[in-house]
Amino acid sequence: MIIIDFLREWIRNLVLIILLAHFIEMLLPSSKMKRYVKVVVGFFVILMILTPFLEIVNQGVSQFGFEIIENKKTSWRKIVDQGERLREIKKDKVRGDYKRRLSQHIRAMVKLNSNLDNIKVGVTLDAANNLETISITGVRDKIVPVQVDLSNQTKKASTSQMKGEELKDLISTLYGLNANQIRVKMK
Repeated sequence: MIIIDFLREWIRNLVLIILLAHFIEMLLPSSKMKRYVKVVVGFFVILMILTPFLEIVNQGVSQFGFEIIENKKTSWRKIVDQGERLREIKKDKVRGDYKRRLSQHIRAMVKLNSNLDNIKVGVTLDAANNLETISITGVRDKIVPVQVDLSNQTKKASTSQMKGEELKDLISTLYGLNANQIRVKMK
């Protein structure tokens, strides 16, 4: 019965709109004005024809007893959880990018201030993304000038150890770390 009542009302409204359109067309004497009125009235007729379909789509569950679109509403908690997961993913990406860029910066500094090649830099961060340790590994490929001292003075540390200590001092000063947080290994 609901469907029949709905169809009866829809057809009655459609007929009334069409009759009203013809009545308005008869009242207008100008042919220029009639074209515009026909367009507007045509839109009203199309709107009246589409009205039942638009109501079904807008309501989701129609008055007719069948479902066209199931309206699923996402809970607020689910949206917040998705936002938290996205924030964690983004935080991990930023952390990785920070470590990569920091390693590149340290690698460039070591290359400029030492005679090492094949430099590998490892950076570890704590939970608050503060520098925890830096490890630098490099191979001495370049030829280092050798100075011979024939005096009887005590021997100083080898050149590679001195350079390693100098690198530790340079990096610890720039990044505000203790020297024991930095490891330099030269091969």
